[in-house]
Amino acid sequence: MHNVFRLSDKRQRVADHLPTEIEAVAAARHVAARMAEMGRESEAGLGLFFKQLEAVSRAGLLGISVPSDYGGADMTNAVLADIVALLSESDAVLGESVKNHFQVVEALRLFGSQGQQTVYFAHALVGEHFALAPPLGVVSGPDRSSPTAQALPTLEVDRTGFCLSAPPMALHGGFCDWIAIPALDPKGAPVLALLARDAEDLHVSFSKAEAGKRAWFELSNSHVPADNLLLIGEGADAFSTLSALGQLLGSAVNLGRARGYFARLLSMRGNDAETLLMLGQMSAHMDGVAAMVERAGQHLDVAQVHPTEDSVLKAALSAHAAVVLAGETAASASAAWAKATPAGAFQADDETARHNSLLALGQFHAQGKRPDTWPF
Repeated sequence: MHNVFRLSDKRQRVADHLPTEIEAVAAARHVAARMAEMGRESEAGLGLFFKQLEAVSRAGLLGISVPSDYGGADMTNAVLADIVALLSESDAVLGESVKNHFQVVEALRLFGSQGQQTVYFAHALVGEHFALAPPLGVVSGPDRSSPTAQALPTLEVDRTGFCLSAPPMALHGGFCDWIAIPALDPKGAPVLALLARDAEDLHVSFSKAEAGKRAWFELSNSHVPADNLLLIGEGADAFSTLSALGQLLGSAVNLGRARGYFARLLSMRGNDAETLLMLGQMSAHMDGVAAMVERAGQHLDVAQVHPTEDSVLKAALSAHAAVVLAGETAASASAAWAKATPAGAFQADDETARHNSLLALGQFHAQGKRPDTWPF
């Protein structure tokens, strides 16, 4: 495991320890409030996003999903979703980035060796960020349940591990310590390759058109030590629960986005009957989504502790339902904001995720197919 002992030497972090769920949620609220102040005080772009992610790191929020056996608090999934929603309300891109971090940490818990868990969980506990960088143009297979072989880069064996070449990959922010790259091993099995952000053969560029919130990574014959690979077991209960976590946290991002639009609409203080009815409807929908997200989180908690066919199925179904409801609510809120401010930018929700969840739910009820989806 000597290849992955890379505790940060460029930025010595001092992350807070959050032992309880109450403290974690309070920390997230404090960070979200501070983010709102940053938005008023600073220009948008790289500097602001870096400060936001650094605030999340120093607050200790990046270590809260680490299992208690490794020094973490092992928070419930509903609390993780609550925190992602709080951050997304201020900045949906930041919420998405934290969502991806939690997914990578969960993949380590499910598929990592004891040595990998010891090392990488220590990185998370000191506030290091794991970014998830899916290749550009990843699509689902014919049944929209797994990646096609053509969509993911394939590792090749070299003398001391593997070699990875890939097309440009989009990564929120670019300010991270580790990059998790979905790929296929030489036998065609799905894996997650973990690369250090400062690896010499990792080339990074930023997109000015997106205000610095997205970076592009290119890998050309990049070396990946064997110890830096996680074999993702498709078809197993662990794969299903990891997929459900991604769905759950994705719905939390959209819930936070909807709340953000709602707050902006409230600030306009419209008092006509049409506006009041619209605000009432949005409020009711957001409360319904929040309840669905909490329920899905509870089902996932059970499936992670006692993975039976029934518990895993309940987690998957409720997570997909949360994606559908949260996506619809975010889209309605976004449309209302665009209507109220015609000159403002319209930000659509993730239509692909909602479509896939609708299809997965329909296939289950009509065909009896368990709604597993590619977790990244």
